[in-house]
Amino acid sequence: CSARANDDALGRQWCKMQLHSSRSTFPSMLTSFQDLEAWRRAMDLMEHCYAITRRLPREERYGVSSQLQRASLSVACNISEGNGRRTRGEYLNSLSSAQGSLNETHTLLLAAQRLRYLDPDELGTALA
Repeated sequence: CSARANDDALGRQWCKMQLHSSRSTFPSMLTSFQDLEAWRRAMDLMEHCYAITRRLPREERYGVSSQLQRASLSVACNISEGNGRRTRGEYLNSLSSAQGSLNETHTLLLAAQRLRYLDPDELGTALA
């Protein structure tokens, strides 16, 4: 790309697309991560999990509460990170990490229910 193309935002975007296509990469930059349904649902899950953690007992602040917040936020973060990656392999690796964080979030919600911090209806709502 020329130096002139780097002077404006459209030129920079075009250079990024050229860089991607020249390396047989995955064109995930054509869609903003904020347009992805999976990212939007992950953000909804994160909001719901944070609301749950505000109601957990104080002694869980550094236990279930902290882990649930981090894991639920990690789902959305990994989806957005993958969307900005250059290759299909990097993209899929980030989605795999998001799936792992989603499984962790699910396990923590089940643990909160077993510890009687959540009733079954709340768990169902969180997992919907």
